[in-house]
Amino acid sequence: ATYTAEVDALKTKLSSAQPGDIIEVSLSHDAFVNSAIVVPNGVKMIFNGNGHTIISNSNAPVFQIVNADAEISDVTITGKAKYAIYTKGARWDPEDPNADTVLTNVTVNMAKSGNFPVTFNGMGTVIMKDCTVTGDGLHSDDHADGLHVFAGAEINLTVDGGNIGGIMLNSNYASSATMTAKNGAEIDTVDVECSTATDGSLVAAPITNDCATINDVFYAVYDKVQLKAAL
Repeated sequence: ATYTAEVDALKTKLSSAQPGDIIEVSLSHDAFVNSAIVVPNGVKMIFNGNGHTIISNSNAPVFQIVNADAEISDVTITGKAKYAIYTKGARWDPEDPNADTVLTNVTVNMAKSGNFPVTFNGMGTVIMKDCTVTGDGLHSDDHADGLHVFAGAEINLTVDGGNIGGIMLNSNYASSATMTAKNGAEIDTVDVECSTATDGSLVAAPITNDCATINDVFYAVYDKVQLKAAL
């Protein structure tokens, strides 16, 4: 049996929260989510799954974190939702433009998700501690197969332990993602999407390997200028 009461109560609290508020929730059972848990502008959510499972088959994220901070721990997210976790934007406070996300012991196993099941966009710092990301995910001929973590521009991603199937890092002419893998993290594939800087040089998200295992790294270039710079 799955229940929605605690998740529904969390959605209600988040919908009325104001910038600067901290909303905490601790699951006592598995939950079925049929619409996004939205963390709104300037709010911080602390979510403890207590080892339980969230199931979602909706065409929306399970967690949608926009211009906000989030700490999510000890939960498994499964089903066929478009995203398990989706973050976007910079924090509401102009003096602190980073939106920080910390995932601890989070397992994502999405079967044939409609997009990259874990997606980080905008600006901010992301720490994934002892997380597991597996499943089918989005397939594309020019990207790493399997389930992906997509790190957009100006995301500083740290994979601290755990097991991640594939990570796609985007770059653009102004800025790019960065990634650090450490403490025995196991990553099947990292796909670096390159771009061209205004001076013609190649822009590629840097990767730091600190006692991690990364099986393959691919650099995707899209024209002869990028290819020449890469070579």
